[in-house]
Amino acid sequence: MTGVEYHRILILEKERRSKCVNYILSLPSPCTGCPGNKKFHSAFRGRLLDNFRGDCRVFYDYGRCVVRCFEIAVETAEVATTLGCGMGRDSHLGEFIRTLAEKMSSHS
Repeated sequence: MTGVEYHRILILEKERRSKCVNYILSLPSPCTGCPGNKKFHSAFRGRLLDNFRGDCRVFYDYGRCVVRCFEIAVETAEVATTLGCGMGRDSHLGEFIRTLAEKMSSHS
């Protein structure tokens, strides 16, 4: 691998990380009428960003991303002591996580 190729890889990785962070921050909250929605999603996004910055590779694979997001959601619900829209696959949160995982893993 040449130095130019390595440099391109570094630039692509930086762009990918930037896009994924943007997805985490900008994807609209899936439910507006659920009690505690703002508190939960604010805490959830913060924990998601912390996890992403720690090991972003998990979030580049759709399946692993969905699993990790649900784990973070459970941890967040315990800390925030609120989760208005539920944790199931067909819940508002489930749809949010699947959409986020799809966007993040599509930049592989």
